[in-house]
Formats: sequence, C-alpha cells, structure tokens
Amino acid sequence: MAKKDYVYAVARIRVLEKGLLSDAFIEQLITAADAQAVRRLLQEKGWEEDLGREEERIRKTMEDLGADPEIFEILNLPDRFHNLKAGIKDAASRESHPSAYYEGVSPDQDTVRKIIEEKNWTALPDYMQKPAEEVYEYFVNTLDGQLCDVMIDKACLDAVRAYGKASRVQVIKDYAEAAVASADIKIAARCAMTGKKEAFIEKAVAKCDTLDAKRLTEAASSGLGSLMSYLELTPHKDAAAALKASFSEFERWCDNMSIEAIRPQKANPFSAGPLFAYMVGRKNEIKTVRVILTGKENGLSNDAIRERVRRMYG
Repeated sequence: MAKKDYVYAVARIRVLEKGLLSDAFIEQLITAADAQAVRRLLQEKGWEEDLGREEERIRKTMEDLGADPEIFEILNLPDRFHNLKAGIKDAASRESHPSAYYEGVSPDQDTVRKIIEEKNWTALPDYMQKPAEEVYEYFVNTLDGQLCDVMIDKACLDAVRAYGKASRVQVIKDYAEAAVASADIKIAARCAMTGKKEAFIEKAVAKCDTLDAKRLTEAASSGLGSLMSYLELTPHKDAAAALKASFSEFERWCDNMSIEAIRPQKANPFSAGPLFAYMVGRKNEIKTVRVILTGKENGLSNDAIRERVRRMYG
C-alpha cells in the first residue's frame, strides 16, 4: 500500500476501533452467569458464534482496505513454525496427527510433511530451512520431543526478531521486540521453576535488545529468586512483581506486553502502524474470549478467569 493510501485506511480503522471490546465489557463477560450468557453478550456486539469466523473477518477487513499482506507476516510466523514442529514429529515417527496442525496456515500439513520426508529444505521459507534440517536430524536420532519443541520455538523467536529488525514500520519493530522479550522471560521463569540446567535454557532463550540472553540464562538456572533479581535491573522489572503475585498474573503480564507495544499507534494517522495494531488488537480479543469461554465451561471462578485475561487494545 502506498503511503498516500494510508489516510483513507487509517480513517476506516479509526471507525472500526470504536467496535473493539473494552476492558469494561470484558469484565461483563467475566461476571456473566455461564458460557451461554457470554455468547449472548458477544452476539449483541455483532460477534459470530464460531470464533474462527471472527478470524476470517479480520483478514477480510485488511483485504478490503488493500493492506499489503507482508505487513502482517510477522503474526503468521508462530503458526508456521507450529506446523513445522508437527510435521517433523510426524515424518520422523512415520505417524499422522491431523489435529496437531493449524488450518489455513502455509505450509499446511500435506506440504510440510512432504518437504520433510523428501528433505527438500529449500522448499521452505529461508528462515525455516536451517532450523528444520537441524531439528529433524536431532529428533530422528534422539526422539527428544521436548528439546525439539524448544529448538523450533527459539527459531521462531529468531525469525520474529529478524522480521522486526528488517521492517520499516516502527510498530512492527516494537511489537517484535516485545514478543521476543516476553517469550524469553516466560521461558526463563518456567525453566527456573522446573530446575532446568543452564545448557537447556541456552537452547531456549533467543536474543533481544532489552535483555541480556546470557545473564537471563544464568539467572534462570540459579532459581526463581535470582531470575526476579535480574529482571528488576531490566526495563521489564514489572515482570518480577507479577511473578511474586502469581504465575497467572505473570503470564498475563507477558501477554500484555504486545498490546502495550502497539498502543501508541492510536495517535499515528500516516503509516501502516494503525492497521497492524488493529489486527493485533482483534486477535487479542479472540484469544481473551476463548479464555473466558473455556473458564466458564470448566467452572472456574470469576477471579480465576480474571487472572488469565489480557488487556484490551480498545
């Protein structure tokens, strides 16, 4: 999309932003009597009962605005790497688990499985070729599914960071840094809580600008207390306070980092930033609604659900 086209697209996004769910409305959903009551409230807001259709509506909106799909590629990376992970395990074990793949993602199940079986690594996007080959060979020889997951997840974070670095859109740069930093902090906390060794943590933590990967790894390998002490010295010191509160509060803090990274785009009318921010905000809404519905369906208390919900962009 040419720069001159942003004025119309952003004006349209400003109108659509008025329909985003607010924190107050999310609180209404949390305190609703049950899952059916949640669905009724959402339908009154014009939501589809099938949340998959809400995802389709986001894509359709961006197509109607003529947005360059490349702007949103960074948001597709986690799903692409997820399918790669599933494909490696299926190909190496000579099994098939269709439910393990995300639909509507390229490469899809059949494509990624064929690429791996034929070891045709160059058929994958550049950023996936080396990780795919390395992880496949490692998994075939060890059948260590956990480390396979860790290696693929780190490769995904590396791709997100590289995409952000290469982008000319500031909000994408900010989003990438927030996404990698929050993932690193979450990985470090889980490793600290489960007593993982430094060598394992090194394979999981990706580089980013606002954290020292080596110091983060060393701190996590020494336990949760050491990790929190290190985090208090970084721009992400609030993560330590969230960890002290509860792990649910901590995970919510990590998820909210991405929303905070895109929030300044509300005041930017001359770039693709508001389009990207709107898409992130809508995806965040859908994830939050799923959390609430799952909580209601499993009989969780309102407080337990509230601990898990994300901050809204609207």
